[in-house]
Amino acid sequence: TTAELFGHPADEVYVAGGMIQLTLADFRRTGSMLVDVPDIGLMTEFIAEFDLYMGGGAVGGEGISFSMGAQITQAPFDERGAGDGLRVLFLSSEGVVEVWYRDALVARSGNGLLELHVAAFVPVVISHTEEEGLSVSHNGALLLDGVMLAGWSPLPTWRVGFGARTGVDKADYHALDNLRIATGSKFRRQDVALEVSLNSQENTQSRVNFSYYAEPVVS
Repeated sequence: TTAELFGHPADEVYVAGGMIQLTLADFRRTGSMLVDVPDIGLMTEFIAEFDLYMGGGAVGGEGISFSMGAQITQAPFDERGAGDGLRVLFLSSEGVVEVWYRDALVARSGNGLLELHVAAFVPVVISHTEEEGLSVSHNGALLLDGVMLAGWSPLPTWRVGFGARTGVDKADYHALDNLRIATGSKFRRQDVALEVSLNSQENTQSRVNFSYYAEPVVS
């Protein structure tokens, strides 16, 4: 997997110890990253997990975006995302999370009440399945669920991008860590009833629930 970094100023966007710094807590900063994901054209089902730092500024920043699509600009882009596919926007200055697909708003959460500024790394999970749609969680809270993306069909030319911005009078640190993107059954949890045997003949009857992640099956 390769990544390209773009920023204004350029030297404030960097990778250190696996962490990606997109903006410092200063005004009028923009930073973005583009990532090539193997087999992205097969990602009818996927999960993107990362730790997000969006805080630490005295007056808060504008936000950060997650984009999947083609035609994502190879230049700094911001919290509104880029490209012609999927965009998930964490708009911290507005207190909302939005999902855009093919340049149309398809879901919105928060109504201006979400507190997305957190001066610590918090987990973010964005996942999609054909049956259940798109879900978005931030810091352990499920913000959107069951968002259907009509005509969802990733292409091999698609890329993944992140963008962030601080405003004229709003500033936060925006950083990512522990980015993981997986597809298909690599992330789909399987639930089974678990029993224990001490002699390979007699089993418990408690039917304890056990979850695991199955290996991909190709047929």
